[in-house]
Amino acid sequence: MKNTISFFIFFCFGIITYGQYVDVTDHGVYPFANPNQPQSVDQSDDIQRIIDDNPNRTIFFPAGKYIVKKVIEINHSIEIVGEGAGNTTFQPRNSNGFFINSRNVTIKDMLVLGQAKDLNSYTGIYVSGKANNRLANIKLESLKIQNVKIGVELKYTDNSIIDKVKILINEDDTLAENPWISQGIRFYGFCVNNQISNSYIRGESFAIGIIRDLNSHKAEGLMISNSFLGTGTYGIYSEGILSMNVSNCTIDLTKRTAIEVKDTDGMLLSNNWIASESTENHPIIKLIGSVNSHISNNTILCAKDRNNNVGVSFEINSSNNATSNNNTVIGNTMKGTNMVYKTRTYGGANNIVVYNLCSTCID
Repeated sequence: MKNTISFFIFFCFGIITYGQYVDVTDHGVYPFANPNQPQSVDQSDDIQRIIDDNPNRTIFFPAGKYIVKKVIEINHSIEIVGEGAGNTTFQPRNSNGFFINSRNVTIKDMLVLGQAKDLNSYTGIYVSGKANNRLANIKLESLKIQNVKIGVELKYTDNSIIDKVKILINEDDTLAENPWISQGIRFYGFCVNNQISNSYIRGESFAIGIIRDLNSHKAEGLMISNSFLGTGTYGIYSEGILSMNVSNCTIDLTKRTAIEVKDTDGMLLSNNWIASESTENHPIIKLIGSVNSHISNNTILCAKDRNNNVGVSFEINSSNNATSNNNTVIGNTMKGTNMVYKTRTYGGANNIVVYNLCSTCID
């Protein structure tokens, strides 16, 4: 039977242009290393004033540390630029970092550094779209984000680009004791045509999560490429999406399932390194009530010894009894001393598994 997958992701990003260049030091805001900046002063209000007064302009933060104790809200088109993630540090204390409530916003070339003791509470960059007020054309580029609960959260957001972004869990990039404390990038609700590329994303819950809203709206169109996704639990976790393309990525250091997707239609996984370090019997890739996925030319690895190891598992969604149908697994290399099954099917039909290499598998 011929299995045909129609996979369309169309990215239509608007051209964003910004006007006058505004240096914050010309408006009374200095980095904390500057002798003109009092060390005890919260800079939130002054930074907020500069942003509010300069729509459609580029706001430049020279090298140094800027400390804010209130979230910085962005309510109009703007570009916020530092001198590089190794030079400009934006440090929220007991607060979220940036709260974006507008289309056409760019943030780039800086470190957003939370406080480790506040990991349970805060988000580095929060994009606050709503079902009746969608946001679009958000660009996050050449950023480093660490010491926050969620690196980036996008709600009801379309046509965003996340490029060359590094999200760490804490200063030394190690996992803490609570496995649900940190999430790398989280998409919530009906998010359409978003892109992640050339990035390094860590999170103890998941590196990338796609979460349905209360009305069970699926996301549509997500492209992830040339990135490292490492985590304590899941590399990619999805509660439902139409069309997702993951290519040329390393998904590693996962402690449970590297990729777990539910109610997904049209997922393409190609040319990735996908590994799990779980010591329990979790499959490395799990499709739950998902259809029309194409998994090809990946290296799928179990890095720890365990029994009944499964490369790809097709499963039933217990909440709606949906089965996983019309999926293709072709041309992958599966490795691991205890890798026993290339695939396992628990309900479902028309799943094609051919030309996969596995020297230890019995199927």
